[in-house]
Amino acid sequence: PASRSALRMQVQTAAPPSAFDWSALDGAYLITCDEGGERMRSAKAVLSSFNLADSTQVRVFDPDPKDKIRGCYNSHIAVLEEAERTFGDRRDYSVLVLEDNVGPSHATGNPEMPRVVSDVLSFAGSEEGWDVIHLAYIMYVPGLSVLRVDNPAKPGSVREHLMQVQVTNSQSALGNTAYVISKQGVDAVLREHRERGFRVPIPDLMAELFPTSRYAAYPMPFHRSATIRSIVNPQFDDLRQIMFRPSWTGFWEKVLVSTGLSTSIVFPSLIALVVLLFLVSTGQAATAAWELVTAPQEFHGNVVLIGLETVVSAFSLAFILYGASLAPKPAEDAKAKA
Repeated sequence: PASRSALRMQVQTAAPPSAFDWSALDGAYLITCDEGGERMRSAKAVLSSFNLADSTQVRVFDPDPKDKIRGCYNSHIAVLEEAERTFGDRRDYSVLVLEDNVGPSHATGNPEMPRVVSDVLSFAGSEEGWDVIHLAYIMYVPGLSVLRVDNPAKPGSVREHLMQVQVTNSQSALGNTAYVISKQGVDAVLREHRERGFRVPIPDLMAELFPTSRYAAYPMPFHRSATIRSIVNPQFDDLRQIMFRPSWTGFWEKVLVSTGLSTSIVFPSLIALVVLLFLVSTGQAATAAWELVTAPQEFHGNVVLIGLETVVSAFSLAFILYGASLAPKPAEDAKAKA
């Protein structure tokens, strides 16, 4: 099928897969309920390009027919419990957890990506106080800030490939497509689970437990695939196909990193700017049209340029409104990331 051909083209990397060294991790797990299906084929293609296919253990789960969000939650809990049983007697450990909706990011072909992975894992192995490092995250959530991290090895400088992600509330769930979690992170999640059981989706739980102790690779090695259909809520697949395109997510990642501003500021500001440009260009077009009708000999403007500006502004505004019409309500937001 065409989708698989497109995927294979996207995951080709400038660096050979062998250049990626994941040996600093204690384990890696891929969660799926589609063993041997399209989701697994596409996930394995992505992992192969990162030298992860052979070292990642696949864990297959049956979907929960009564509550698919609970099923997703339970699959992550089961994997974290396995990590606890396997590595719990160590003073510290870190494991990588991936979902079978993992896809390439805009930076997958970046020749610097092996160094990004190396820097992130070096931080994970040498620093304390972190719980989760996202190798993929959703930036279209309210109250998300992506902040530079000081580099103690070089006073006055910041880490090149590591960012701190901060959220304002549990509604700012970043997804769990690909993340590294520490022993203390595993302990915190399992302690909460054993005390209170399932009550919120796993991304919301991590947002609640780790508001300031989560980090992210920059640029992201992976992202939630735009083409893999959701098991939880396929009604939002059209929105994902628009918003999760690698080029689009890469643009927003750069905006958030370069500005350091919260999404609660960036996104409303962008919408206001687009609306303003639309109003200005529409006004210019209306004025030009009136002058052409009433006094064509005195008109000296560029009709084509004014018309083009109006069309571009109208298209941008329509795109935003279309995305807004597809977006889930706040209560459904966490489901849309699944």
